Amino acid sequence: MHINNFPIEILEKIFTYINYDTQLELVCSLWNNICIQKFMIKYRISCKCHLNPYSKNKCKSYYHECICMITPNHTLICIAKNHQCVCNLISIINSNILSPNYITNCKSKNHPCVCHLGVHFRLNCNYKHYL
Repeated sequence: MHINNFPIEILEKIFTYINYDTQLELVCSLWNNICIQKFMIKYRISCKCHLNPYSKNKCKSYYHECICMITPNHTLICIAKNHQCVCNLISIINSNILSPNYITNCKSKNHPCVCHLGVHFRLNCNYKHYL
């Protein structure tokens, strides 16, 4: 079966996973009609949050990248759906001291135990301790 024979609903689902830089609209008139629809453009634009995270309203992407690992402040403004755990990241400013600020702002669902790193880490540890 040729891809042009797929129903438009299936083509739309396929096209949402193809980056906006790939100019699908140049292939044929059918693909052009699908690609110029507003919701398709919104889905296909790649995330630019890491370039200027403080203006998150300017990012037109539907799927946002996790920017939590950049600084502890980025964990507060990250709008991604899936987050990486940043509880035991080394602070970027002082590379030999762990930053307890990451723990208080971490949005991940799975956390390692960081109790052994110090008192502040122990008080804010998000690891599920099963007794």
